[in-house]
Amino acid sequence: MNPSSEETIPPQKEDLHALSAGRIELSKELFPFIAETLNKLHKTDLSERFWKLIAEEYVRSIINRYSLFRETSVTHPAPFLPLLGSAKPGLKERVRGRAANFRNFIRSRKNRKQLFDELSTKDQFLVGFSDGSPIAEETGAIPLPDCASKPAFLGDWRKRSRLNGMAANEPDLLKQNILRQVPGFLVEHFSSIFDGITLVDPEKKTFHVHGRFRFSYRQIVMAKYAEYGSRMIWYQNGAMVGECRYKYGGYLVRSVADEHRTWGWKMDDVDRPWKAYELQQFEKNYEQADKGGRDDLLVTFPKLWGAVNYYLGITQKLLQLLDEKRYKSIRIRPYPSSNKESGADAFQKISDPRVKVSAFKESMAEEIANSRIVLHIDVPATSFLESVSVGHPSVGLLNNANPTDIVKPFYQDFLGSSVLHKEIGSIADHLNNANIDDWWYEVKNSDFMADYRKKFTGSNFSGNSGK
Repeated sequence: MNPSSEETIPPQKEDLHALSAGRIELSKELFPFIAETLNKLHKTDLSERFWKLIAEEYVRSIINRYSLFRETSVTHPAPFLPLLGSAKPGLKERVRGRAANFRNFIRSRKNRKQLFDELSTKDQFLVGFSDGSPIAEETGAIPLPDCASKPAFLGDWRKRSRLNGMAANEPDLLKQNILRQVPGFLVEHFSSIFDGITLVDPEKKTFHVHGRFRFSYRQIVMAKYAEYGSRMIWYQNGAMVGECRYKYGGYLVRSVADEHRTWGWKMDDVDRPWKAYELQQFEKNYEQADKGGRDDLLVTFPKLWGAVNYYLGITQKLLQLLDEKRYKSIRIRPYPSSNKESGADAFQKISDPRVKVSAFKESMAEEIANSRIVLHIDVPATSFLESVSVGHPSVGLLNNANPTDIVKPFYQDFLGSSVLHKEIGSIADHLNNANIDDWWYEVKNSDFMADYRKKFTGSNFSGNSGK
């Protein structure tokens, strides 16, 4: 496996957010290094894909603490499971992690038995899909229950000692810290976990997976089954996978999937145009929702990630520019979150009497259906695809520094037809002056919209003759 132990991971990787090329480049260097190290430690020859499936959260924790790992010698004991915070984890955090795993194991003991019972009798499994997903009926797959790893407090301490010895002989500080901090489930407890997973006809199994990478005992089971011949079919999760060239989650999924089923587009050999199950469910909810036109404008937001002031400033500028006679009722829908970073509190401070902030008592489909037009800040956004999939009038603020080749022509079409804009002032001008019904009728029935919907929303929609 590469890279060799003499190679050094580049020292400067500052731009490591989830849409950056740097994050993917660093990950592509970390995964082979960790896989080679752990195979050597455990005297195994497991694939890089196997290690990627179970060590991704540890790699993510390295990225979160990248500055710390390359600047300071980190010598505290490694945790049992990865700790994803950016700060140096202390004893309290490690104890909490152990306690959480023990608690989750107790709560999920029945799931563990059910997991292996299902694997011994069934061949098609769902992971990450909501109850009632149509894919269950289409494939006959059943949900595969999850559970926590069985707690073990000692483990094979000799493996930890050998790994620390490898770290001591490593000249690169970053790699030293990476080796010292490998979580216990990958080191002293790995063999007992791995060997405790009994395989039953792995070559007959298929796992249908949706959602983010998330470490769990089920993930280790799936990784072992995949190592011995099971298929892994992953399904597109959200808008950015097909539109952002350096979407980290998209890179991960497509690097481990035997098949990646998209909402209509194909860029790599592993991609297969499929169905947009989430958008199909959204359409059902939309059709059942009240369409009384309660709001003149609905404004939707992404996760704000500490940029509340930026988005609040955009909103204030929009409100100053919008025609008060045309837009008397404006509803703001922050990204729903239990964390205050959703921005809900900040938007509550807006004093404009036209504005109401969503209390999330209605679904996105209901709020879109009850608006005359939706403004999406930023695009790409799953909410934009949701609106477009049902043909609801929409505009958006385009914010994609690295679009994929397949979406670039559509962005030009959207910019030229005033669906997408690069400045909030341009959006306000369009909203104030366009005849929304006539404008949207032309957009909705255009050839480029039909093509976009086919490639990005799994729709064969080709317009309709009425307004």
